[in-house]
Amino acid sequence: MSSHVIPADHGKGNGPRAVPRDYAEHRPSWRKRLGNTFRVKNELFRHMIAEFYGTFILMVFIESTVMSQAFAGRRDDAFFIAVAHGLSVTMAIYSCAGVSGAVLNPALNFAFALVGKLSWTHALFYSFAQYAGAFVASGVVYTVQYEAVNKFDGGVRQSFGENGSAAFYSTFPGEHHSVASSFLHEMVCTALLMSGVLSMADEKNWKPHKGFIPVATGLLITTILLAFGANEGVGMNPARDLSPRLFMLAAGYPLDVLSFWDYNYFWIPVVAPHVGAIVGALTYTFFIEVQHPVRREDTPYYPQ
Repeated sequence: MSSHVIPADHGKGNGPRAVPRDYAEHRPSWRKRLGNTFRVKNELFRHMIAEFYGTFILMVFIESTVMSQAFAGRRDDAFFIAVAHGLSVTMAIYSCAGVSGAVLNPALNFAFALVGKLSWTHALFYSFAQYAGAFVASGVVYTVQYEAVNKFDGGVRQSFGENGSAAFYSTFPGEHHSVASSFLHEMVCTALLMSGVLSMADEKNWKPHKGFIPVATGLLITTILLAFGANEGVGMNPARDLSPRLFMLAAGYPLDVLSFWDYNYFWIPVVAPHVGAIVGALTYTFFIEVQHPVRREDTPYYPQ
């Protein structure tokens, strides 16, 4: 057995002693060995794993809270759903932000890329991971809540009506909406989201401590839903809407989850957030980011 010599009793004069190299002090912990074995070396793939996981967490919480709300007879409680969505976003960001930054939203990916805060390659591959994470989350929630949903709809999957459960997974417009108003609704909400996220990421703005950013982002989501959620369901995230919608088809839901409004709705929660995120990014950049003073002393007040 190989060994090396160290001073005995840390230099107290008792002479040197031999310590085996497999002594616990020199053996890596099981966590370190596990990390060395499974840590992904490729940075992009490592970030994709984190985005998949974070989006998975996000969707598990969002879908489950929507279901719980319906099962408890509080389906029309806009305040409950606004708070629940905000908390879901907060927990999801905490789960993976240390690895990938926790974008968790394909629309934000490409808006970040447009303003130079994320590479186009990362934006594309993040999106793949986010769509996949949302799809898998829908499958897990469906499996876990299967018996509860059967009790709710009698075992017959229905999209709409008193026992319709499609809204557990994806968003649908109110009866008073048109294609144009639904598109505008999603676009404006996502623009507000993107602007708020950029304000928190702006080093020259009153950026919150990074440990508080998930909470601040959750509050932003809750605020948007309190402001607009009663008007119509708010997605603001293509992965949050399209992946669960496709899962519903795979799980045996009627085709109307996709063909609603003669196929004139399902694309709105996908396209409108992309447009809104770009509008929000450009708006924040023009009105705030490029307006920051060049010198610190040009601004009369800075928080200490």
